[in-house]
Amino acid sequence: MAVRPPSKSIAEYQAELKALGEEMYNHSLELVRLKRELEIANREQESLLHFISHEVKGYLTKSEAAFASITEGS
Repeated sequence: MAVRPPSKSIAEYQAELKALGEEMYNHSLELVRLKRELEIANREQESLLHFISHEVKGYLTKSEAAFASITEGS
């Protein structure tokens, strides 16, 4: 049985590993950036929901008082 020579040299494997490492690093930077964007979007969404619920609650309270005064006047 003959031994087959390696298809790539050590230098080629090292270059390939270096390129893959750089690609993984770039992907990790992108994930960090996306995580920050999601955190900002979540805070903005929470703020908007808080504002909307506060406005709706205020409107309902005013409406309840108005209806109570109407029914009391009847």
